Amino acid sequence: YMKDQIDLDSELWNKSLEFNSESSYVLESASGKGKSSFVSFLYGLRYDYSGAILIDNIDCKQINNNSWSKIRKNKISIVTQDLKLFYNISVLDNLLIKNKLTNNKTIDEIIELMQILQIDSYSTKIVSKLSLGQQQRVAILRALLQDFDFIVLDEPFSHLDRQNAILAMNLIIKECEKQNASFIITSLGNEIPFPNNTIKIAL
Repeated sequence: YMKDQIDLDSELWNKSLEFNSESSYVLESASGKGKSSFVSFLYGLRYDYSGAILIDNIDCKQINNNSWSKIRKNKISIVTQDLKLFYNISVLDNLLIKNKLTNNKTIDEIIELMQILQIDSYSTKIVSKLSLGQQQRVAILRALLQDFDFIVLDEPFSHLDRQNAILAMNLIIKECEKQNASFIITSLGNEIPFPNNTIKIAL
């Protein structure tokens, strides 16, 4: 995908690389190096790349819509940069719609998670009225309301202050540990320190 960049020096593009759910990963680079594109490829939203991306040894380009639905419900959760929230309904309704599909948490557990990310005080607020940082926290929490082997987050802390970014990161780690799962986070490299055992990949 990035072959037209003559000076490309990447640990991802034009390489063979394996992600396994026993490790967590941070993909670091400046803007324009393909972080968001890679997230789209991994989630089956785009196919304009050469080479192959395999999930459980199956080429993504060969996975049908029904199988993608199962993967997105049980194996890969995602937070994209554009968040894809329902902006004309409340924070809580956004979360309940997702949880109705997955039956992953009780309402009390959802409220507890909202408290951890400090978004419980505006649970009834329409999402379009929130700041970008508040919307990011809603999107992160929504992504945690399902089973997954990997949670993939594209620059999830870009509009969060350091304190809220650390709260969100700690919650992501906690939920990953609970599910024996892992995270793949794209980063500009200057948001927060990641756990020492995180594998960093330079794009």
